[in-house]
Amino acid sequence: MCELTATDRGLREVAFSKAYCGGRVDAGRTLLDPVISKLVKRAKRDGYLRPEVSSTDMPLLGLMAGTVGEYSDGVSKELWRRYVGLLLQGMRCQPGLERLPVDALTHDELQDAMSTWQVTPD
Repeated sequence: MCELTATDRGLREVAFSKAYCGGRVDAGRTLLDPVISKLVKRAKRDGYLRPEVSSTDMPLLGLMAGTVGEYSDGVSKELWRRYVGLLLQGMRCQPGLERLPVDALTHDELQDAMSTWQVTPD
């Protein structure tokens, strides 16, 4: 997913904004949300993810990868991979980690953020 959002601006704009496609995209999110939630819960249960990581973090991580991809496209088409790696390593459950400074968005807050996010014109 990170590769798609890093390399496809149109997909990124449709996936992370409610400005396009209305119900069809919402229906896709509704189908995908429980799958992502289940994966995050399993990874936390098995000790791979930090306890405070939430399924609502995942769309924002994809958006971050897309932003890096767009920003660095003319210089390094693969730079987004570096930052996804840094993000994934930071999400791993390891002894001695401090709690993240801010809680994840709730599902409602994530929906509100998607409703207000504006696509930047060329």
